[in-house]
Amino acid sequence: MPENHTNHVWILYSYAMLEGRVAGKFTLVAEAYDNSGNLLSTNRSSDKQLSSSWSSRTMRFRPHLNATSFRIGLELTPQGATIEGSYYFDTMSLRAIRPHMQWVDGSIAETAVSTGGRSFNWDTGYGQSLVADLLEDGASGLKGYVYEPYLSAVGYPSVLLPSYAMGYNLAESHAAANRLTSWMGVVVGDPKMAAYADIFHDVVILDARQFNNASLNEMTTIQIAIENRGMSEANGTLIIQDVQGNKILSTYNLTMPKGDVAGSRTLLNLTYYPENTGWTDIRIIYQNSSSDYPERNTQNNMKQLRVWVNAPPAIDSISCDSTVYSRGDNFICTVMATDDINVTSVAIKWLVIGEGITQETGTWVSQNTGRVDQSRWQTSIMIPTTSNLGYLALQAFVEDVSGQITTLTEFNVSQVTNASALWFGPHVGGVDDAQWVGATSLPTHPSQGIYRGENITLRSCVLDADLFIDSEIPSVQVSRGDITNLSYVAQNDSNHHCFVGDYSLQIGQSLTDLTFELYSVDGILLNSRQIEVADRVPEVEISVVDLDGETLSRVLGGGDEFVKIVITDVDDPLSPIIGDLNITWPGAERLTYPIDILEGSNTMLVELPVVGVPLESGNLVVEAKISGKHGASQSKQFEIPLILTLPEIVDYSICNWLGPIDELMFGKTATLTLVIDSERPIESITASLYQENWVVSAPEVEQPVWSQPDENCLNSSIEGEVVYFRVKLDSSFTDDGGTLTFTVKNIDGLSSSGQIPLRFVHAPPVIMVVAENEVAAGEDLYVNGFVNDADGLSDVTCFYYVAQGNQSLANIQSLFLGYPLDDFDDELLYPVPIGLANQSISVSYSCADSNGGYDNVTIEVNILPPLPCNNCSGEVQPSQNQSTSAQPPISLYLVIAIVIISIIISLLLFLYKNKPAEEEIDWSSLNQNQQSEKLVVEIPESEVDVLFEGQSADEELLQQLPSDELELPEGWTIGEYSEWLKGPLPDGWEEEQWRLFSGEKLAIIESQDIL
Repeated sequence: MPENHTNHVWILYSYAMLEGRVAGKFTLVAEAYDNSGNLLSTNRSSDKQLSSSWSSRTMRFRPHLNATSFRIGLELTPQGATIEGSYYFDTMSLRAIRPHMQWVDGSIAETAVSTGGRSFNWDTGYGQSLVADLLEDGASGLKGYVYEPYLSAVGYPSVLLPSYAMGYNLAESHAAANRLTSWMGVVVGDPKMAAYADIFHDVVILDARQFNNASLNEMTTIQIAIENRGMSEANGTLIIQDVQGNKILSTYNLTMPKGDVAGSRTLLNLTYYPENTGWTDIRIIYQNSSSDYPERNTQNNMKQLRVWVNAPPAIDSISCDSTVYSRGDNFICTVMATDDINVTSVAIKWLVIGEGITQETGTWVSQNTGRVDQSRWQTSIMIPTTSNLGYLALQAFVEDVSGQITTLTEFNVSQVTNASALWFGPHVGGVDDAQWVGATSLPTHPSQGIYRGENITLRSCVLDADLFIDSEIPSVQVSRGDITNLSYVAQNDSNHHCFVGDYSLQIGQSLTDLTFELYSVDGILLNSRQIEVADRVPEVEISVVDLDGETLSRVLGGGDEFVKIVITDVDDPLSPIIGDLNITWPGAERLTYPIDILEGSNTMLVELPVVGVPLESGNLVVEAKISGKHGASQSKQFEIPLILTLPEIVDYSICNWLGPIDELMFGKTATLTLVIDSERPIESITASLYQENWVVSAPEVEQPVWSQPDENCLNSSIEGEVVYFRVKLDSSFTDDGGTLTFTVKNIDGLSSSGQIPLRFVHAPPVIMVVAENEVAAGEDLYVNGFVNDADGLSDVTCFYYVAQGNQSLANIQSLFLGYPLDDFDDELLYPVPIGLANQSISVSYSCADSNGGYDNVTIEVNILPPLPCNNCSGEVQPSQNQSTSAQPPISLYLVIAIVIISIIISLLLFLYKNKPAEEEIDWSSLNQNQQSEKLVVEIPESEVDVLFEGQSADEELLQQLPSDELELPEGWTIGEYSEWLKGPLPDGWEEEQWRLFSGEKLAIIESQDIL
């Protein structure tokens, strides 16, 4: 498809017929495709029935806008009883219906086709072209013919197109192109369509009026209403013309927008200057200045009106009511004036000429006048008190109803002279009456005084009609103090003048009277006054602050609170202040402190005392009574709420030497740590152990059981008073739950408390065994057993078991009934039979208490062969640890020791069984001698024989035992042995083992006073 054939209408037609015994119909089909071969649109004609003669089918269609190629075809639809025959198709034609151009809005066309306007219906047959195709293709207006018009009836293009281009509309253009338009012709389109009508403008002067009366040679304004009715803009000239003589009075350039644009109708103000008086005819004319934008209608371009032109008024005279005036006088001046119509206003300007002031250098003062009658106008003039002296000059300005003004000046109308003055004051602010008007006399020595350190206003006034406020300023002098320059203050009365200045007397000056004197500018004393100096009472400010100086809104009464007194003596600052400070706590007696503020300071801090008596809720009352430098006294009372606060238990914990605990073991000591913070003094701090209905108090101690503080036991970051309590269970408690409670009470009776739940448990016995791991057969085996029970040994039973394999060799029991301490050294001496040589034995030490607590230690001892026998006579060889002197054999010692232990155990059992149930011994309350006395048991004589029956042989053996219990190593002295025991830990010893052993031996040495 050619490029210039796109986007327009096409005509497709073809012929077809049939022959034989067949029937059917056919349809024209036009498919439109784009450059990529995509089907864009399909157009189909209506069906055409086939016959035995040639018939045609025409389809007018518009393909898709983007179509670039066609696929044209015929579709045959057989019908009825088609048996035998043929279908024929021929002469298919595709034509574009448009000229090779584009249409724009407003385009018109003329054709010379005889019947181009014969039809405007679809499917109209062709032969000759149709103007309807041009309309459908985009033409805005055209002319067609319904039948042969002959060429004389066809419009002349040479007339049609230029007329249309000149701005005429469609109907006008066709009417001009052919006078036979109605003969066989039809014009299609808007008859008023004028594509080029926008080159014409049509300016119309709608109306004109004059704003005010015209005056000769005065600017006069005429307002006109004007509009542009055309479709193009207007460029021309407006002319104001006097009809008499056709004299142009004014011209204006005029530019107006198109008629459909804002501003095409407007009001214009035109000015001109009339050159004739009386009635005058004025003409306003518009003339076009542009050939590109012509105007066809010029009949509405002119407006004419008649106006009256006025003549100026006349001034007959100017006069005043006197020939002499003083400065400050008020008087009347008169102007006589007439006019041809009416005088509307008269104004006067006046000036005093003299003392260097001329009519050129002076400033004329304007005055409005009032009308007295038809020709007389008057005004009131007041000569200012500041005016120069000289002669009065007047200027009159007369205006009529048309605004015409006439001026006249008269000189030496009247003479201006000087006036007199009367002075009052000085008025002292704060001393004299504040309502003083400045025109009455003041007392020479008033009773009220002035204060130091303040700015005091001094005011002096005068009654003078012509006072020069710049050159006649008075002055005030005073015996002491500073006075600023006086400044002028205007008053309501023009003859009344006041001058104001500030006076101040330095703070700290004496209280002697002051003398104020008023002088004129020439140094003449006008007035004199004597004023006292008053003393201000010092001001007291009381507040309560903390250590950082922050003001408090309440007090707690716990210290670090201060009464802050600030003294303000404005006229004697930082001078010494004395007085009393009374502090009254609610519920306590009043306390008095001296106030003595030295010179150079004005603040005093007094710490609020922490009173040692109970206080009540209420306000703390602080009262200050002071005296200033000159005896002026002042008192001030200040109250601030007292808040009684509970003592705070900041932190608490219960610990033993290992750290925090939640169970308390009988006999074990723990420490309750309380961290307390209280504003008021503490009256009591108590701690108690509770179990059911039983309570035992815990004593306060200085130090805890632990040496190094644990953060869980004592948090170092918490501030407060730290209090320790020793917590230890006695035999009155049982294995069960309990509570540790503690209470802190301050002096005001307010308390805080807390509690810690605990489990109470009995401590099991703990034992340790020290012995050699080998011994020779026939020698004595020494085993040291150490037992400790935190809740006492009175209910503890211990056993030594010596065995070889499953065979028991020895079984020795120890009881501690009534024993006051918590630990005991239990020693076993076992003679090793010679028959156990080269074997081993086991030694077990077991202890159990009445609560089921149990501990056991078993050691293995190797039995070495017997030592060599140096004396075969049968005497017993001394042991290595014995002296070389003859002593009883070891087996004898063993038998005697066993007998003694049995006696002691039997005796303790007897005493324990026969002890009254209600007797309990508080061993902790007894000293060492009292404890020894308690251990001595008195046995009735009737029972002594029973206890010691058959023991006489044992006594004899006991008498043979040496009295010295200390056994020295061979070759050692007592001193050397003692130094060795006090020395460092020997090799092969455990620390606890060495501590017990050395302590026992040193105790023996000290008790026997061997050294």
